Amino acid sequence: MSLGTAETPRLNAQVAWPSRVFFPTVIIVISLLVLVWLFIPWAWSPVDDPGQVIAMNREIAESGRLGGTFQRFIQLYQGDQEGGVFRPAAWLYPPLVYQLPVSLAHLVRLLMVIAAVLGPVMYFRRSGASSARLWLTLFLVIAGASTLYQGLFLLSIQELGGAAFVGLGLMAYRTSPRLTLWVVAALFKAPFAWLLVGNAVYLWRNKQKRVEASISGGLGVVILAISAIWSRSGGYSSTYNLNPLDPALWENFSRLVEPMNALLLVSVIWWLITTNGSVRRNPGWLLFLIAWAGYTLQMIPWGVTAYYMGPISYLFSIFLASVLVDVKEMNRSQALIALLMPAFVAIWLTRITLSLGFEINSVMMESKDCLAPLAGTSTIMNGQLLYVTSSPEGPIRVKDSLIVDDPNWNGEVNLEDGSFSGFSRPETTHYLTIGSAEVPEGRTVTEVCSGSSITLFELGPNE
Repeated sequence: MSLGTAETPRLNAQVAWPSRVFFPTVIIVISLLVLVWLFIPWAWSPVDDPGQVIAMNREIAESGRLGGTFQRFIQLYQGDQEGGVFRPAAWLYPPLVYQLPVSLAHLVRLLMVIAAVLGPVMYFRRSGASSARLWLTLFLVIAGASTLYQGLFLLSIQELGGAAFVGLGLMAYRTSPRLTLWVVAALFKAPFAWLLVGNAVYLWRNKQKRVEASISGGLGVVILAISAIWSRSGGYSSTYNLNPLDPALWENFSRLVEPMNALLLVSVIWWLITTNGSVRRNPGWLLFLIAWAGYTLQMIPWGVTAYYMGPISYLFSIFLASVLVDVKEMNRSQALIALLMPAFVAIWLTRITLSLGFEINSVMMESKDCLAPLAGTSTIMNGQLLYVTSSPEGPIRVKDSLIVDDPNWNGEVNLEDGSFSGFSRPETTHYLTIGSAEVPEGRTVTEVCSGSSITLFELGPNE
């Protein structure tokens, strides 16, 4: 492995074969994904979504579609003003997407993922990367974006929206549309503005683009400044932790070496060893370094668990791809071996997120189907599933999903508090178990509905 600054050498013609299959394969996979996505039975998620739909429907009923959309925009703006969160794109996105049928709303999110993943690949292809390195870049970005895939199921989170516009910006050939798209990304989530700052440094080093550099840097700094000022009066942002003596802050730093980020490094090291490759300060590397480092340092005080880690790993994967160079001598077998580990990591990390997402979707769908005929009942949920039972919001969103389909549904859905007090209360009529959760003893039970992930029991009198 070596570090230098020379121009990137082109890949040996012996492995030019991937170029004939790379983009046709990508197009076929995307087409199949879109087709499959449209036939999945989708439910609104246990985070925000059905509540957003109810709020949107209420505003449309009162003010019409155009007036309701504007009113909902104002409500979201006012909520974030009180919370101290500056994200204008996230005030506009929900009023639009939550007017769509649930299947089309999920399709929008799939298209966002596709944009986020393909953007870096197209950028490096335009920069002259070889086909083998494009495959490597694709696998690195798929793996790095894996936590962002939670946004395929939790439609309200803004990290995926920002990453999608980062990808679209990388697709853009000219500077002006790229800046516009990256501004939109930063308006989804302010730390994406570090891309604009990094881009300014990159353009400034190219002495022919000092004007564009000034514009890019100015936009990035303005967005970061507005976000900082906006956050000073917010209740939500008051939890921003800058105390260097607080162990929680350093615990957040330690999460940067979670398996996802570590496996990205493993993939790159595998590539370098198996190809006798090298790393180099290629054009644009500093842009992605500043974007990744700036985003990471700004988010560390908040915490970087779950989908909050998504943009960090995504930007990290792009940075890693930006410092790799094409290999001078490599045959077909060597290329396949070199891509084996990155492909495995990408598939494994993607499978973890998608498995969780589809399980959540299944629980929400089956819970809604089982409870729909039971208006006027009181149900307790019990089980261990992230977002569905990990907070009191899950049961609220199950009830909201029922109300979306039937505004007259008037039952109750609550979460078991761990002591089975909900089970023993006389007003509790049904008990819904998720996964391997069991029904406690003390009352007669009759199974009335079940699915692949849940079972609903009707409760009789105390034994």
